[in-house]
Amino acid sequence: MQSNLIEDSFTNFDSLVITNCIVYNKDKSMFTGTAFFIDYLSRYYFIKQDLDKPKVVLQMMVFKDGLKSGMSKIIDPINGAFIKDITLKETSSF
Repeated sequence: MQSNLIEDSFTNFDSLVITNCIVYNKDKSMFTGTAFFIDYLSRYYFIKQDLDKPKVVLQMMVFKDGLKSGMSKIIDPINGAFIKDITLKETSSF
């Protein structure tokens, strides 16, 4: 899926490694940057029949030294609408 919401500097979350709730690059360094994840809501039994929900969402998460930090967003990539913004005051494990 292509989206103008995903910047070239963003990292596909599927390319990262999670160990003991810390997010690492494949070279085993702690990940710092913005990761994105395309999520298909058909995977979730309890909401897949909800016609008001988008069928696919774009999740973007900011990490610092392997921990979530700052802003996380859930966006409808079809129309660009923000579904949810989460601001973390402190870093937290994944």
